[in-house]
Amino acid sequence: MVERRSRGEGGLSWNESRQRWIGRVSVGFKRRVVTVSGRTKTEANAKLREVLRDQEDGLPNQSRQYTVADAVEDWLGPKPMIM
Repeated sequence: MVERRSRGEGGLSWNESRQRWIGRVSVGFKRRVVTVSGRTKTEANAKLREVLRDQEDGLPNQSRQYTVADAVEDWLGPKPMIM
């Protein structure tokens, strides 16, 4: 019997139309879903683990462009509210 994955580990499924394995995991506080794909189940699982490892290390997600403004905010922290 196949063991069930723990919460936060993502999931793998076969996409018949694309003939690929698809891995999905929700990351971050806003529950953004990152999707990876691979020709083999092992390849898709490795990519999924890489996304999870990058998330644990605090690296920015590659699903959108990382701008200079994002880097400054990460370095200095959020801007203070001026009233």
